[in-house]
Order: sequence, then structure tokens, then C-alpha cells
Amino acid sequence: MWRLLSLFRIGRPWGNRQVAAKSAAGAVLDSSPVPVILSFVFVWAAAAVLLTLSATRQRDAAVWKIAQKAPFTVQALVDFDYVDSAATEKQRAIARVAVPQYYNISTDKSELIQRNFVSFFVILQSKAAAFEAKSVYQHSGSSTLPERLAVNFSKFQELAMAIKRQGGLKQFNQTLDRLVRHGIISDSSKLLQKNQIIRVMTPDTRMIEITPPDVEAAANELAAALDSDGRSGSSESSFRISAACAGEFKSVAAQLLGSGNLTLDEKLTGVERQKAASAVAEIVRHCSAGDVIVEKNSIVTNAVIDMLNAERKAKPQGTELSLFYCRIGTSFLLLILAFFLLYHTYPKIFNSSGNFALGSLLVILAMVANYESIQLFFYLFRKGIIKDYSMLPNMIPISLCAALLAVLLGNRVAVFGVFTVSCVTALMIPQEQTLNLVIRWFFSGTLVALAVRNVTNYRTFFVRVFTVSVLSNVMISGDMLVYNPEHLSLGTFWTIMILNGFVCAVAALLLVFACELIFNTDTNMSLMVLCDYNHPLFEKLKREAPGTMFHCIAVATMAEDAARAIHANPLKAKAGALFHDIGKLARPQYFVENNVDSPAEYEKMPPEQCCAIIRDHVNDGLVLAKDYRLSRYIREAIASHHGDDLVSFFYERAKKEAAATSGENVVNEADFHYNGHPPVGKELTVISLADACEAACRSLNRPDIDEISRLVNDIFVNRWRNGQLRMSELSLRELEIVKECFITDLAGFNHSRIAYKKEKTKND
Repeated sequence: MWRLLSLFRIGRPWGNRQVAAKSAAGAVLDSSPVPVILSFVFVWAAAAVLLTLSATRQRDAAVWKIAQKAPFTVQALVDFDYVDSAATEKQRAIARVAVPQYYNISTDKSELIQRNFVSFFVILQSKAAAFEAKSVYQHSGSSTLPERLAVNFSKFQELAMAIKRQGGLKQFNQTLDRLVRHGIISDSSKLLQKNQIIRVMTPDTRMIEITPPDVEAAANELAAALDSDGRSGSSESSFRISAACAGEFKSVAAQLLGSGNLTLDEKLTGVERQKAASAVAEIVRHCSAGDVIVEKNSIVTNAVIDMLNAERKAKPQGTELSLFYCRIGTSFLLLILAFFLLYHTYPKIFNSSGNFALGSLLVILAMVANYESIQLFFYLFRKGIIKDYSMLPNMIPISLCAALLAVLLGNRVAVFGVFTVSCVTALMIPQEQTLNLVIRWFFSGTLVALAVRNVTNYRTFFVRVFTVSVLSNVMISGDMLVYNPEHLSLGTFWTIMILNGFVCAVAALLLVFACELIFNTDTNMSLMVLCDYNHPLFEKLKREAPGTMFHCIAVATMAEDAARAIHANPLKAKAGALFHDIGKLARPQYFVENNVDSPAEYEKMPPEQCCAIIRDHVNDGLVLAKDYRLSRYIREAIASHHGDDLVSFFYERAKKEAAATSGENVVNEADFHYNGHPPVGKELTVISLADACEAACRSLNRPDIDEISRLVNDIFVNRWRNGQLRMSELSLRELEIVKECFITDLAGFNHSRIAYKKEKTKND
């Protein structure tokens, strides 16, 4: 446990950085382990929460869809009973069908049917009487259905004679009355099964169960009743109507019956059938812990959804909390491993609380983005837009984390960030090949980090993130293209690949802008913008302090060459050097590179005042940097380019004046030290040394290479003795390389040229 605590350097100093230019609270915060520990805790909590949510979401029935293929195998976590809704609904459907339909007899339709038959027979008999009288039957002209049928009835004489001989339609009327009272249905072949019983509510509110005849059957029955009237036991019982007459009457009777007189009572039928269905008990089944709820690639059924819902309800109280505790332990061990390796590989990141917090925030954002991408995939998969579950890993924007960390914090931080995010994301996905996913994503993220590590403009950054993301995803998913299963859509495959790369590139570009603006951090892209000589502040320096501008350009050239030689960041060295002396804009006339008479001005002032003017250019530079919203690194370059070194010239002069006036050379040395802090890091140290060497070399009159070498060597030795290199992170070998670069550049700046003889003119 103590070794884990020692990783965060708890209980002992967090490094020996002492930033004098910062406020006391800011310095304490930056050197404190508290922000680093808090960042670790936030990443830890975010990983645990996202892992818990993903594990819960995977078993949520809302994620699944009936008739889709199961993307992974699900096993029961606890014992539970569940209602088999499919089997229950099947039994209830049988119960519903078993309930007869309910019909009502329409009184209006019944009366209409009876009136139609009465009218038909009256008109038929009138037509027969007119025929016997050898006159023409005059119809009313109303063109009612009974009249039209009676007028067009060809066997009217035979039927009228039969009715007359029979003495009426007693049997026919009884049959018609019975049919109307019991009900006639329009078409039983479509509404009812053969011989199906229905329940009919009669006009006298009696409920009867019958198998009603349809219109055709009722017409046949009426024709038979009409024929039986001729065999009713009278003296003429042997009389029967002809088959042709009976057939024609069946057709007429079917038309007069119309659609029958039964109407379906849908409301009552629905109520009774629902009662019957509700009376069927639910079919309950049991599932034990460890039983397979659904196999991978099997079809999701209603039973699967029922089991998932029942399992969720059957989980005991505190199950989610227990799952969260389990995820806390998993994520803690994972993060401890990643942070331990990062600490022993790149300990510098732990000395900058701001950078560490920024990296932690980006890791959290990447994990959240991956979680949301997984949920988006499940949504598209459930909707059937994406049909292949194996495409899920290709939707994860793993390149986003790699690109951001690489350009903002460096490749080493990016590698460990990608490793952490890959592991956490792989645990969010129910895959049998979690290790395979981690390796694939780590490989893809590392390629992106390497591709963008040295980009110097935003367009190149966008293109590289997009291109490498697509290519790396295709490379790690090449097996899908090689085997090309039938269910894999190449269109969907390439669409996801391209969209993933595009989204990663756009999001990375926007987040880089946001981080540069909000956290005031630097990237090679923003530093490249600062290196433009058309920057408004540099233009102001050109107009108001041209000597300082040329000094800054010379220092920038020296610092850039030296940084490149020692494999530091040349852009950081150049950008910091270009703006390190902008504070001289406040009073440019007091600096000799802008005013050759400035030494005379200093002779008129006491040394303490002269030293204050010299020292204040650092504070004035910080004010200007803040006004122009320059980045934190540029401010560090301004604050540290003189460190807390002694202004020796005015200090010695003050001692001499004090000795001349009071006989003692007692002077407060603290008043003659710069208020900055020694440069931290290779680039800032190179800027500080280049500034001192270039300024000192200007005091030499046509120096040769040996004189420049002695001067540079003396400056390096003095800076070493004064403690200005104690946080430089430069090795002795690197210091020698920097020294050689400075000597070469200064010799080039100050070399002599051939004095060409002037041509004589006629006036000479």
C-alpha cells in the first residue's frame, strides 16, 4: 500500500519547482499532489460508472428487438420465474375464439323483409288476374324491388295459380316468421365457420344460441316451404310447383332477403371474449441462475424479452450497487497499472497538475464518447439499420483520444491514455475476445498518435486523423473483408469506417480549439501561428522597438537550431524566443538596441531605479501577454528568460556608489535580482541561454570565433554557478550541443564581409 501511495508522492515534496512569478496559491496548487489525486479519482469514478451503466444497459430489454439476431449470449444471473407471454397469449387466443359472436336482430330489417314478400305476392297475383282477364297489368311505376321482381317473374301464372289453389301461404308465412325471428345472416361463409354457433339477442331480449342460415340457405328454405304448401293434406295435396318455378323463386327470395337482419354486436362480443381471455391463467416458467436466456445469433423472441424483464425485477436490492463495487475494483486495478507505468515512463507529467488534469479530462471525455457510440450502435442495430453486430468495434472513436492527447500532451501520455480508454471500452462490450479488441484499438490509437505528433497546421492535423483512422480501422478489421460473410454489407462497412474517421477528425479539431482557448495550452499548430511575423504584437514590436525585434529574431533562430539539435521541440523554442522581450515595448528608449543614448540616460539615474527599469520589462511582458491572450507557455518564456538572476552591472555600480558615499558597500542584493524563476524544461532553458549569449555578443566589436566561444562558455558557466540551470532537464552532453549551436549561429551573425574597392568616378 505504501508503494501505491508513494506513486503519488504523498507525504513528501512534489518536486522542487519553485515558481516565483506565480501567485502563492497557484504555486502551491501546481506543486501539490492533490489535483493529481483528484484527477485519478475522477477518472476512476467515470470508468466505474460507465462500466456499470454498460453492463446494466446490455441486459435492458429496451435494447433488444423481437425477430433480430441476438448479438451475444446472455445467461441468467439469478433464479427467477417469468410469464411466458407468447404461450399465454396463444391460450388466450384459443379462449377468445371459443366464445360465440354476439348478434342483434334488426327490427327494421325484419319488417322490411316481411313487407317485401307481401308486396311481391300481391303484385304477382294482380299481374296474374290481369292476364286471366286478358288485360295489360298496369304497375305503379314506383320501381320498388318487389314490384320489379314481380313484373319480371316469368312463372307468375304457375305461382299465382298454386297460391290460389292452396288457399294461401300458411306454411310459407310460418317459415318466414321463424327465420326472421331467429335471424338471417348475410354471408356465413365469410363471417362464421361452418356450423358455428352464435348468440342472438331477440327483440324480446332473449338470448338464443343458433347456427343461423345465410341468405341463400334461407331462400332455399322459403322455396321448400312454398312447395310444401301444395302438399298440406288438402284434396289437392298432390300438386307441386315445377322445378323451374321453384328455382326462379329462390333467386327472387334471395334478393328480397337482402343482407339478412342480423348485425354483429362488436362491443359485446369483445367484452365477452376479453372476459374469457382474462380467465385464462398466465403460464409461468422457471429459469435458474446460469441458464442461457438467449444464444448468440439466435432469433430474439417474446420469451427472451420476458426473461430479461423478469430477471431485472428478480434481482435483489443492492445488485446494481454490488455491480458498481465490482467495477470500482476492476477500474482501480486497471488505472493503477496505467498510472504506474506512466509515472515510471514519463514522470514529468505528474509535476504539472494542470497538464495532468487536462489529460484526465480528455480520457474521461473519450470514455463517455465511446459509451455513447456503443448506445448509438445498439439503437441502429435494434432498428435494423446495421444488421451485423461485428461492426460494433468499428464505430468506437478510439482515434479521438489518441489525437487529442498526442498534440496536447505528447506521445507518451497518448499511448497510456489510449491503453486505458481501450481497456475500459473493451469491458463495456459483451465480447468473447476482449483482449483482441484492446490490442486492435491500442494499435489503431498508437498509429494516430504517431501520425499527428509533429503536425504544425490544423489542416494537416484534420487530414492525418481522418486518413489514419480509416486506414487503421480497415487494417484491424481486414478479416471481415477477407472472409466477407453473406450478412456483411460492404456499403455499411465502408460507411461506418469513413464516418468514424470523419467524426474523429472533426471532434478532435474542435476539442483542440476548445482546449487551447479554455485551458490556455499549446500545440504545435498554435505555436506555428505564433511564429508568424505578422502577429499583431510582433508588428507593434517592429514599429516601436525594432532593435528588440531583431534581437528576438536572432534569439529565436538560435533557440530553434539548438532545440532541434538536442531533439527538443523547436517550435516551442522559437515561439517563446520571439516574444520573450515584448515587455521592452513599455519603455523601449531605455534599452540600448533601440536607443544608442540609453547608457547616458542610465548614468543620470541611481542604480536602484535603473535596475527597476530593467527588471520591469519582465512584468510588463507578462501584462502584454495577458492582454494579447498569449498562451501559458509564452508567459513562462517571458517570466523565466532571466530567471532570478542578478543584474550584476547595476549591483556593482550600487556597491561602488554606496562605498563612495558612506564608506561601506552594503547594498540589499535582493533588490537587484529579477523577480522571475529559473527556466523549467529544455526549451525554456535554451531560450534563456540564447538570450544571454546573443545580447552579450552584441557588446563585442567584430568578434572572431574564439572570442565568441569564450563568451558563450563564460555565460554557460555563470548560469550554472548561479543555479539558473537547476531545473533545465538538460544533460551535460546536451549543454555542449547547445553551446556548439550557439557558437555557430553567433559566428554566422557576426562574420565579416569582403570590403570591395569602390570604383573611381570621373570626379575622383
